[in-house]
Amino acid sequence: MKKILFIFSFFAFVLHPLFAADNMRIFSREQGEVITGFKSKNLPEEIKINILYPSDYKENSRSPLVFLFDTSEYKIENLKNMFYSPKSKNSQAVIAAFRFKDANLTQENFDSFLEEIFAFFELNYKGESDPSKRVVLAKNELALFALNSLNKESNYFYNLGIILDNTTALPLTDKLSKKPIRIFAFSQKTNIINLQNLFISIGLKPMRNFFFKTNNETSFEQFDLRYFLGNLPKIQKIKPILPKEIVNKAPFYLQVKTSYGVLDFMPTDIKFAPPILAYDAETAYLKVLLLDAKKVKIKGLFSAKKWSGKVKISK
Repeated sequence: MKKILFIFSFFAFVLHPLFAADNMRIFSREQGEVITGFKSKNLPEEIKINILYPSDYKENSRSPLVFLFDTSEYKIENLKNMFYSPKSKNSQAVIAAFRFKDANLTQENFDSFLEEIFAFFELNYKGESDPSKRVVLAKNELALFALNSLNKESNYFYNLGIILDNTTALPLTDKLSKKPIRIFAFSQKTNIINLQNLFISIGLKPMRNFFFKTNNETSFEQFDLRYFLGNLPKIQKIKPILPKEIVNKAPFYLQVKTSYGVLDFMPTDIKFAPPILAYDAETAYLKVLLLDAKKVKIKGLFSAKKWSGKVKISK
């Protein structure tokens, strides 16, 4: 049986009076710790935190921080399989999974909690103070809270991975474009379209500030931490995803193969020869304007890279 270390975390809470130590317990595990009864004055509930150390973790050196915010629990073994498997190729970081039982938060509560928790991990787990070495991964309501936090003047973190069921009520501003941020979103196509149009409207750049993948998966395992903590990925190939033929209209997007994997984007610079098609950025559909030709060549630029394709017009 594994030896369990049962600790009253007095030292941490002397230095962090914003956290109540009454019910908090820390249990030592192989390559990590479990904190139960974690309570902040800015949270309506106590939460549980599972913490995974990198294999080369040293208490006297700084490590990148990755926080998972969800209403489900991710145990240390789950985190290890998700992010540190031999095939993952992920950066080595301290990964902490926070379980919010009902996520009954306000934006103000969430912002204050972020400030507290980053300070707590910076002090007690040698987490990086550099916002570019901090990552938040979150789903749905918690993801929207995190996106709104990133949009504010505060600089707690610059990297955000989000899984969204919808993108309603996103009043983002150009404050985002003034930070060296990286946002990776997994969602259905409609949400990705809305996000891309919004991000571009406030000055963010694809492949520099944001990355997308269209699917309905909800696992954090999808996130390759290199997109946040590594060098920016290099584009290897751009493939326009077109139907063989168009009658009136048809969906259209770009599949972008990068040095880290395959991404999905909507085209941002597009031309037609002959000019009998139109592209609707709000729906990501091609529309037939005239039936004057049997084939149309489509070309454009994406992140300064050329791409091209052809489509048949069906009468």
